[in-house]
Amino acid sequence: MGILDVIMNQFAGDSGTRPWLPRVMEGLFAPAPDGIGLHTLLARMDQAGLGSIAHSWTGEGPNQPITADQLRTVLNPHELTRISTHAGLTEHEVLGELTEHLPGVVDQLTLNGKRPD
Repeated sequence: MGILDVIMNQFAGDSGTRPWLPRVMEGLFAPAPDGIGLHTLLARMDQAGLGSIAHSWTGEGPNQPITADQLRTVLNPHELTRISTHAGLTEHEVLGELTEHLPGVVDQLTLNGKRPD
């Protein structure tokens, strides 16, 4: 199962009330150049000093939260604008959705600590 399949399955129930939510995740996890992908996201988090947060999502135990300001250190302004446009939301709304749902999505994508190709 691919990354976008996992995302669509996770948010299947939310797609009626929050139709933009899968589009936010698609915008982030689409392969380059349309998105940054999971591996790049986790590498950037490590580089930004957020490795402990990223590792909590990919390992066992509770997922640590991430803030909008922390996400801004990982996503460049162009990427954030592109995701916002793709989802039809403001950048502030996109950051809110990502802070709420990104830890769980990455956790689901990396079951047993394995990162998908």
